[in-house]
Amino acid sequence: MLVSAFIQKLTNTTLRNLGITESVASRTLNPEYRTEIIEYINSGLLELYNKYQLKVDSFFIELQEAKTRYPLTSSHNMTNWHEPDREKYIWKTTDDSFTDDLVKVLLVRDHTGIEIPLNNPNALISVFTPEYNVLEIPSHFPIQIISVDYQAKHKLVLEDTDEITLPDSLYDCLAYYVAAQACSNMNSESSIANATKYSQLYSNAIENFDSLGTIEPKHTASYRKFYLGGWV
Repeated sequence: MLVSAFIQKLTNTTLRNLGITESVASRTLNPEYRTEIIEYINSGLLELYNKYQLKVDSFFIELQEAKTRYPLTSSHNMTNWHEPDREKYIWKTTDDSFTDDLVKVLLVRDHTGIEIPLNNPNALISVFTPEYNVLEIPSHFPIQIISVDYQAKHKLVLEDTDEITLPDSLYDCLAYYVAAQACSNMNSESSIANATKYSQLYSNAIENFDSLGTIEPKHTASYRKFYLGGWV
């Protein structure tokens, strides 16, 4: 759903009587409130993408001699294609880079596509995540290229033409979240009551979604992309 369509959904439903449309009869968002509503939309998307595994992405790490700790941030993207060094070791494809959208490391594979145990102290060889965006490699692990599959965040939405990607049943959850946030920042008794109401509707919608079964998309076969893309 486009941002413009979702905002229209909000002004037709949860935001309709909050005094933030252009007039009492209008169902068009007053531009004065647009930045605030966009912030609430992004905050809600972050919460939902943290709570549910809605997107899985992957990247590669070129392991370095005598290096065991690998922060997983975009500052470590390789600047020169296929010329890694001790601080530049992350890469995706020739025209795509890691953008700090990591929520949680899900799976790590070696260069042959075999899964490496993750956070398993009882395994003969395991990699660890002491922090959500740090990967620790055993000092005796062979130097090679490994792939990392991770739970990813939704991209920030800023423009009316940006796309909001959610399962159909979560759009109402997002709408309730945005309404609760908007109401909580209005200083009136009715607004406080509405904030409570929409927070409860959000919780109820989440419970209903949970009862349908959690979403768990398949891990991306990053090692296959690696080989089929002709990088080795």
